Amino acid sequence: MKCQHRKFESPKIFKEYSGFFDVVVDLSQKIRLKDIKAMHFLNAKINIGYVENDIFDIKIPSSFVNIKDRQAQAASIVLGKQLKDDRIPRPTVLNGFDFIRPSGFSVAVNLFGANKYRTFSFESAVKLIEGWLLEWPDENIILMPVPGKIEFLSKLADRFSNKNVFLPKEKPSLDFSLYLLSHCDLCFTPDTSVVHMASALNTPTLAVYRNEMVNYHGWKPLSDNNKTVFYEEMVNEVDKGYVDSFNWSDLVLMKNEMFASKLKEA
Repeated sequence: MKCQHRKFESPKIFKEYSGFFDVVVDLSQKIRLKDIKAMHFLNAKINIGYVENDIFDIKIPSSFVNIKDRQAQAASIVLGKQLKDDRIPRPTVLNGFDFIRPSGFSVAVNLFGANKYRTFSFESAVKLIEGWLLEWPDENIILMPVPGKIEFLSKLADRFSNKNVFLPKEKPSLDFSLYLLSHCDLCFTPDTSVVHMASALNTPTLAVYRNEMVNYHGWKPLSDNNKTVFYEEMVNEVDKGYVDSFNWSDLVLMKNEMFASKLKEA
């Protein structure tokens, strides 16, 4: 099914698929009116959901807090058998790129989230990297290429041309992001898809989330070694908090805790 961009989509586009699907699954924490309308137009035989709503024939218990657990439970219902809750083997990422990782400890840094509140501005990105290099001068920062952001990233890399800051020349792609994350010692990222890519690869992850625990527990990183720093959800009554407003001391503490054994060895 091909859908329009979410900002322009209308639930009515699903009307032509009325009765086509046997099962429709919605595992979101909050169900919006347009989602209810979409399910109404789809008119599936069975609707499976997470929130309490009469439109769902089967409800995933609220004890399944993380989205991964909800997905596994929904799959178990559809398949009619319980899935094993085991970590899947680390995906194999083939080396088809020219990028050569710098020697030493390398950090894959993603600066962009799904909206402006989860995205670092150029000024806040400069401040972040300056602070990182001051705190950990021997580490390599590798800027993750993102579609539509190469000019931003190139300008940022030029700003630190004499430092350990690198922007790969590879074109942004899912394959290269996976490759990069599989070859770095740490991923730093706001709450976005990169968190889950790093978790799938079991890459140590230092994430930045807004201080809203329902959202966090639903979408937190699941790698074996991860830490999170939080920023306030609201700056004031009308303005949401921005990703760069976390306390720097919290980031230093969380990162040092992640690699405490290596610090002791050093």
